[in-house]
Amino acid sequence: MIKKDFKVNYKVIQSMILSAITVICFLLQDEILISSNYVHEVHADFIIENMNKKIILHDFDFTMFIFFVILWYFYYWQINKGIKYNHIYLSALSGIYSMCMMMGYGFYYAGGWDFYFSSISNVLKGGLIFGGYYFLFYTVLYWIENIIDQHNIGGSLYIKKYDFLKRWLFICIAWLPYIILKYPGGINYDAVRQVDAYLGYAMNESGHPPITTVIFGLCVAIGRKIFDENLGLFLYNFLQFLVMSAAFAFVLNYLCKQGINKLAIGFCTICVGVLPIYPIYATTMVKDNLFSVGLMLYSVMIFEIIRSNNIWMEYLGYRFTYFISIFLMCTFRFNGIYIFIPTTVVLIIYFTIRNKNYKQILQFTCLMVGFIILINIGNKDIFYKLIPKYVQNENQDKTSESAQIISNTKAISILDYNMMQQMARIVCKYPDEISDEDKEVINLMMDYDRIIEVYNPQYLDHIAWIAKGCAKEERDRFVSTWCQYFIHHPITYIEAVFHKSYGFFYPGVTNYWNYWDPQGSRITEDLQYATPIVLHRPLEKLKKIVGGVEKLPFIYILENIGFSFWIILYCTFKLLHNKKYGYLISYIPVAINFIIVIMGPNFFWSPRYGYPFVYLAPIFGGLSILVTNCKEKYQYANKQG
Repeated sequence: MIKKDFKVNYKVIQSMILSAITVICFLLQDEILISSNYVHEVHADFIIENMNKKIILHDFDFTMFIFFVILWYFYYWQINKGIKYNHIYLSALSGIYSMCMMMGYGFYYAGGWDFYFSSISNVLKGGLIFGGYYFLFYTVLYWIENIIDQHNIGGSLYIKKYDFLKRWLFICIAWLPYIILKYPGGINYDAVRQVDAYLGYAMNESGHPPITTVIFGLCVAIGRKIFDENLGLFLYNFLQFLVMSAAFAFVLNYLCKQGINKLAIGFCTICVGVLPIYPIYATTMVKDNLFSVGLMLYSVMIFEIIRSNNIWMEYLGYRFTYFISIFLMCTFRFNGIYIFIPTTVVLIIYFTIRNKNYKQILQFTCLMVGFIILINIGNKDIFYKLIPKYVQNENQDKTSESAQIISNTKAISILDYNMMQQMARIVCKYPDEISDEDKEVINLMMDYDRIIEVYNPQYLDHIAWIAKGCAKEERDRFVSTWCQYFIHHPITYIEAVFHKSYGFFYPGVTNYWNYWDPQGSRITEDLQYATPIVLHRPLEKLKKIVGGVEKLPFIYILENIGFSFWIILYCTFKLLHNKKYGYLISYIPVAINFIIVIMGPNFFWSPRYGYPFVYLAPIFGGLSILVTNCKEKYQYANKQG
């Protein structure tokens, strides 16, 4: 007995030592950055500004320190209960989290990770930092696994008749101050362009889904018929408010039906109602809202298909939700179709191998193919015809600068933009290495003389300003030159991709970009969006309250895109470790979306690109724990692997 007590104390002492090492790591990273003086011209001003602070301890360091000190307190009472865990899966996760921390820190403060390798001593210090993070995350993951095994995560399967309506009503009431005080609501700059296109004030841009242009513009047009454009903007935001609140109530009700503890469901319901990220964006006209809701519902319905071993699902309501989710996901953003098709293919293959009900699979396949064809036709033809000024807009003055940019960049793919972004980074970092011949080749795809002027490592959109349309032969020459520089500077190419997207996997950066009021968002004088003067003072008070709430460490973590990605990654590894491969199909949509946002022009400062991660993290967390711990309810799917 004495020996056992000694071991418990030893574990506690060990964990406290690792905690101290982690705190030292925070300081050590700052010391490396400041002492290395490794400054790229692209980031010189930002780095020098931070170096003048002498020591850099951003908010996330302090948040992590407090969070883990609390964990160590509970560690004494929870760890060493005789449960043994597989060290490989925890080790892999700990290593990935450690790399995310170091890479994210490097990009946030130095625009890259070069300073870790600026000297032999910094390489050794970097190794110590990695080790400190690794042991910290491993201990925390071990603690989490222990908590899950020691506590009852299941709950009552009894669902009351009006539970859905109660949750929906609670969310609506919690969001009500936002829909009232933000009147007519926020509006994204892309949505402004779409409304202008629908009303004929601007040229229609092919980069925006036509159905969103129709819905946005139609609501504003109806509002102007009745009173003014502000009423139209409010009309859309109110409808979106109802749809999003109903979607979250539906998902929470589904989680409750799966047997997740009611206390956990209550906590999630309160978070959806109280956390500012949900109501702020539910009352903002932007296409990403309903796309993200569609992806969330789609992932949950895929999970239900696997759980019930029924490709059609048992309940008519689930089938209806499934098709609604596909519609929202594939029409509110073009890349939704690239999520839907691969997921459907994998789902059909899975049921062909496991279920072997070929008649049912054939029916499902035919319906899905028909759905894909309809969506494709709708996005390319039908929905565009619903834009009243479509023909006129296409025949507008093509000599204007905006029309010329659209014309030039029409045939340029997202892959081309990424290659141009990478080449621009090479030009900025190694200008002396670019030969005159290579300059001419680069100039075929983008204006070489303006690269250093416009290049921003955190935005892909800036490259579009200097992009040129060119023939296939000229593009092939550019690709050949791109390959040559990739051989010499592969790390720089990787940096170019991650610099504009590191916030999706690094929890140490704030992901807030709140749309409060429409002032300053209009493009034409004909559209005047404005919050009524009588609401200015209460709206400012609401802004201050929300600003204070979002700065709280706990709220900051719950709304953080990088932290949400960590949760989804943990759930993925947990399913893999427990060999529940079938359920991983429900993770395919968010995985593809992650690749899209990494490769796309999206900048992580705007949470709208990270909606799916924030929305799905708690859902996947609960469902993954149920799958791996409640074996009776998920017996069949577990057997299927």
